[in-house]
Amino acid sequence: MFHYYKNGNYLVKINDQDGTKERITMDDNMHPDFPENIDITISTRCNGGCDYCYMGCDKNGTHANLLCWSFWDSLQPYTEVALNGNDLTNPELEALLIKLSARHIFVNMTVNQIHFIQHFDKLLEWKYRKLIWGLGVSLKEASKQLVDKLNNFGSDAILHTIAGIITKDDIEYLSNRNIKLLVLGFKLSGRGKDYYNVNGNVIARNIGWLKQNIINIIPKFRVISFDNLALEQLDIKKQISDNQWNNIYMGDDGEFTFYIDLVKGTYAKNSISCEEYPINGMTIRAMFEDIKTKSVGF
Repeated sequence: MFHYYKNGNYLVKINDQDGTKERITMDDNMHPDFPENIDITISTRCNGGCDYCYMGCDKNGTHANLLCWSFWDSLQPYTEVALNGNDLTNPELEALLIKLSARHIFVNMTVNQIHFIQHFDKLLEWKYRKLIWGLGVSLKEASKQLVDKLNNFGSDAILHTIAGIITKDDIEYLSNRNIKLLVLGFKLSGRGKDYYNVNGNVIARNIGWLKQNIINIIPKFRVISFDNLALEQLDIKKQISDNQWNNIYMGDDGEFTFYIDLVKGTYAKNSISCEEYPINGMTIRAMFEDIKTKSVGF
């Protein structure tokens, strides 16, 4: 089944089976009126213990208040929002998912591999109730249990990895197992900065190997996608044709997307931006227009 909506001077087509998105326009450039996707931090509490966590999440972190924000009601139907579920203990999380589902918002959630396995039945229930549409699982250890759970969850699950952290052994173990893979860039913030200071040579070596082999790796996974930072760190544009690049590149940060941190009560171009602005009761469109003006120049 496909969902369509008009955004500025173009049409967006979304396949609700695999999340594939297509933009259609008769113009040379696309000018959105509202964001297609918003990355939203809802908690910094997590007991996953990742040494390189760029947000610095830990067991003493903070849950954001979720239901008090008025901007939820200004989201356009079929907008995609990506929530960091962390350990899934935010007490308002399910109520928020129900609210967004009723408004036809596509919620994608990211959890650590530990919590994916621990809360598998709950996450599967949310999927069947259409409270979440996609699930990102952050890799801790490539294992049979992980692969089996990913396959049992179905095509809505995508394994999140980090350039510089994922190794040759990880790739070889995960290859040819019908897995969707998202490669994120290594972020020098939170604990990531300290981790890099100690392990920079290993990170650089892992990124170098991945960059050198990525074209041969791609066919071994059901899908491989990248965030903008990983595209840069792995020099993907230089390794594919201009036509391929134009077909797959979804735009700069702040062009069709932006970031909200509900723990801080701020919004920004992306999650590693040094420039953050208070929400102060603003609507989604108002925040997005502000980001476009400041970061993209529209």
